[in-house]
Amino acid sequence: AWVDRERDSIEPLEKGLLRDPLSSNLHARIAASQMAILDYDAARRSFLRAAELAPSAPRPPDGLAQLERNRGNFDEAVRWQAKVIDLDPDDAVSRSFVTVDYLELGDPERAREWAEKGLAIGPDLPLNRSSLALAYWFGGDHERAIAELEEEGAFVPSTVGASGYWMMVMSLNHWLSVGDLEKAETAARKYTGNDMPLGTAPQPGELPSGISTFTHLETLSLVRARDGDEVADRMTEDWLRWLDAGVEGWNRGLIASTRCNLLASMGELSGAMRACRASLEVSENSSLTLLHVSMMIDPIRDTPEWQAFISEIEQRRAGQLASLRASGDEPVPR
Repeated sequence: AWVDRERDSIEPLEKGLLRDPLSSNLHARIAASQMAILDYDAARRSFLRAAELAPSAPRPPDGLAQLERNRGNFDEAVRWQAKVIDLDPDDAVSRSFVTVDYLELGDPERAREWAEKGLAIGPDLPLNRSSLALAYWFGGDHERAIAELEEEGAFVPSTVGASGYWMMVMSLNHWLSVGDLEKAETAARKYTGNDMPLGTAPQPGELPSGISTFTHLETLSLVRARDGDEVADRMTEDWLRWLDAGVEGWNRGLIASTRCNLLASMGELSGAMRACRASLEVSENSSLTLLHVSMMIDPIRDTPEWQAFISEIEQRRAGQLASLRASGDEPVPR
């Protein structure tokens, strides 16, 4: 599983269950593999069985929250993630996940409340700082969002994963929007953490992790602002050729999402929308948040077709938020 062979990991896990069928941990682990290969129905059954076997364990509801995000059910994701917090009140990371769930649901104020709780419990976790910055960003206070990212200790060189990605994409968006290319490049170097030319596509056969690839991919926005469309388009074509050659270990949703950003950055509206819809069919996790913040979408952002597409997603999310509020069991920030 650690080398992106999730499908191959299922058979030995099933053999483990033959020896220990009451192991909640094994059921949860096989659920994670099933989710990775996009077998969501089987993953749900396995996570629920894990929760049944160990009702006090936070891992199964955490997995179910992730599963519901992938399926685009952010109201259910909030409920399951709140269950994790009930089982482990000191879990600050879960509060950051709920923060992004509420951003997807269109409520930045409630997102900020959850983010503040998470940062109070885990002030040294970059993910909590980036989540609070996101809440400020979507609340319209970009200056305060950037101030959060520049707080002492907000970022450490070892920061990887979602926190580093969100930190960079907000920083790039802010500094490019105000025309400060120098600070934009400083941010890009800081968060990519390497000396290779910004925006450079991976080499043929190179298989970087998905989130590190997305972090590096976003620097194409800086290349376009700094070096012009011709240079950026040429580099973007390199990325597309790399994708077309096949990326072992990536699911089709991640590939489609990457293609959407690349095509959008060149203004290819129809291709970008097809790729984005294909991505959403696989996973809706943080999709709306990403599409609003990434500057790679800017060349098509104001087109009527794209605005209608985003409105379609927002309306679906608004319905989920209304359902959550009407249910009477919406969790309170804690």
